[in-house]
Amino acid sequence: MTNFARIVMAIVVLLTSVISGFAQISTKQFVIDDSKPYVYLKFDHIGDRTPVKDGESSKGLWLRLVNNCYLPIKIRTFGLGTDGSGVGVDFDVVRAPLHIISDGEPTGDPPAGYRTENASIVTIPPKKDFLFSVPAESVTKAWYIQVRFDLGLTVPGHGAHHPYSLADFTWYDIPETDRSLK
Repeated sequence: MTNFARIVMAIVVLLTSVISGFAQISTKQFVIDDSKPYVYLKFDHIGDRTPVKDGESSKGLWLRLVNNCYLPIKIRTFGLGTDGSGVGVDFDVVRAPLHIISDGEPTGDPPAGYRTENASIVTIPPKKDFLFSVPAESVTKAWYIQVRFDLGLTVPGHGAHHPYSLADFTWYDIPETDRSLK
C-alpha cells in the first residue's frame, strides 16, 4: 500500500468516527427543556408601546424570544429613540395558510413587519430571553409574525452566513383571556 493510500484510508476512518459521533448527539445535549421548542416566542403582556411607523397602533403585544438551547442565538434589533421605549426587533408578518376569514377579522394585506438596514445584533445566551413589542395588529387569526434568529456559531472564514431559523407567534399563542384586550 502506498503512502497516499494510507493517508486516504486514515482520513476515511477519521471521518467515519466523527460522523458516527455526531449521530449520537441527543436532543438533551441541545435543548434545555424538552417540552418546548429550542427557540420560541412567549407572550408576556398587552400594553402601550411607541409606534415605529405612521399608522401603527400604540397598543402592542409584548413578547419574549426565549433561547431554550445550549447555543447562543442572535437577532437583529434597532433602537426606538431616546425616550426609553425599548428596542425593536426585525420581524415579518405572514398570512396564515388555509385560513377562512370570518366576520370581524381584517381582510386585505397584512401589515408590514420591520426590516432595518442599520440593525444591531443582540446575542441571547442559553436559558435567557429578550423582551420586545410588536404592534397588536400584527397578529390576528388571518396572519402571524415570524422572527428570524441565527445560531451563534463561530465558523472562521464564513462571515455572517450562519445557520438560522424562524420563531412564529400566532393568534393562538395569545392567552384566550388576553385576546379581547387587543
